[in-house]
This record gives sequence, structure tokens and C-alpha cells, in this order.
Amino acid sequence: MALTRGPSSSYPCPICLVDHKEITDFTKTWPLRTAAQVQEVIQEARSCSLAGDCEEKLASQSLKNVDVSKALVPFLSFISNTPHLDL
Repeated sequence: MALTRGPSSSYPCPICLVDHKEITDFTKTWPLRTAAQVQEVIQEARSCSLAGDCEEKLASQSLKNVDVSKALVPFLSFISNTPHLDL
């Protein structure tokens, strides 16, 4: 997933918002990371006036400021909000 910061980040899972300290605790459930929620965080970060604030907002959910929407435009009608549940 292009938007996440990877396995060493605070929230390494591309499917849910599990903290890296609790990723091996299978007795709990965490909120799913949805496309709408990710887009909202990225839009809020892009509207920040200071670059540091933008980075802090994105890092709070282990996201990167990557614009993949232009590459996906032809496929948007086929993509669901939670693709990991479609598997």
C-alpha cells in the first residue's frame, strides 16, 4: 500500500488502526482503515499551513502524502471503500 509508512511505523497495518505495540494481541479488535477515512486525514493534512503540521497529522496515522487518485480515476467506480473485506 503506497500510503502507509510500513512495518516499523506506529500503525503498520494497512487494514486496521492497530498500534505497533499491540499488533500481536489477537484478543482485541481495532477500527478498520477505510478509504474515506484515509482521504479525510490526507485532505486535512494538505490544508495545514505549516509543513511540520502536515507531517504530524499524517504520521499520527502512519500515512504518507501520496496522490494516487489520478492513477485510479478509470477504476474508481469499481473500487469499494473497504477493499480488504471484498477478498
